[in-house]
Amino acid sequence: MNSIQINGGKYRGKKIYFPDTQNTRPSKSIVRNSIFDTLQNQILHKTFLELFAGSGSVGFEAISRGADEVLFFEKGREAISTLFKNRDSFSEKINVIEGDTFKNFSVVLNLENRIFYVDPPFNIRDGMVDIYQKSINLFENIEKKDGDILIFEHISTEKFPDKIGDFEKYKFKKFGKTSLSYYL
Repeated sequence: MNSIQINGGKYRGKKIYFPDTQNTRPSKSIVRNSIFDTLQNQILHKTFLELFAGSGSVGFEAISRGADEVLFFEKGREAISTLFKNRDSFSEKINVIEGDTFKNFSVVLNLENRIFYVDPPFNIRDGMVDIYQKSINLFENIEKKDGDILIFEHISTEKFPDKIGDFEKYKFKKFGKTSLSYYL
């Protein structure tokens, strides 16, 4: 099984495993560093929600950097198995929501202090042509609460809107084929 290391925080250097499949890729180290350089202390005492979690590399990084809790949303069998394996080596509150992210999304509606990290499969993959629009639609009608942050990791050729529901884009960062769009 392949692994990467957590970049910062109290678990810096700790290995996180990810499945050896073509469908799951951990977010690049430079991307993870950029996310937490941008969030800095905003991560403290938040619930970090990683949609389309895959290996969970960003969520485990969030725990290391001070998030109170992480919820991973994932449907791939191998990825779920790996999330549970990784979760067992942490003492923090980490939950894995198994199944379709779109069907299970309602569990987040009553949570407070949320950071949403959405990393759907790139839309160039077979059967994923509308994945970005479906992901954006999740946030069109939810009640934005004080302190909510929304981050999309996406293919750089896809331009994300300046506004999604009550969320407004405040930052965009490009890393070759991968980009991050941040919303408050």
